[in-house]
Amino acid sequence: MPTTGTTGGAGRSRARRGGPAPRGAGPGRNRPAGTGPGRPPGARPAVPGDLRHWFAQTLLEVLTGRRTTATLLRVVSGEVYQQVWTLTEEGRLRHRPGDPGPAVLVCRHCAPAPGVLEVGAVVQAAGRSRALAFRLERGGGRRWRCTALQTG
Repeated sequence: MPTTGTTGGAGRSRARRGGPAPRGAGPGRNRPAGTGPGRPPGARPAVPGDLRHWFAQTLLEVLTGRRTTATLLRVVSGEVYQQVWTLTEEGRLRHRPGDPGPAVLVCRHCAPAPGVLEVGAVVQAAGRSRALAFRLERGGGRRWRCTALQTG
């Protein structure tokens, strides 16, 4: 009985043994990010998944003092920049020796309108878990900017 798609003892197809295909196997599993069934090659997803995580991680690194506040100048509104500056000066999330580095644990979003993402993230910093909520809006130049921020 021939195997389907693979050769060798350890690589035998599960179809031959009567089970489902192994996880990660199947057509299209090695596609570049942003492509999929019904999506032309090179097309970008409507919501870049790494954008929200990148912003949450960058914001967290600024709030903990690992990056300068100026890092966010081009990606936040003036009001949010002032808020970040104040939070950084308060130093509640400042990294302490012996604490693990800041990390984004969970990052979720919703899109209430075209070009708008509202993101909630659970982060760990200064030995505690905290919440970040922020709103990203796509401007006329197709650049995303943070226009609102809440911490908890």
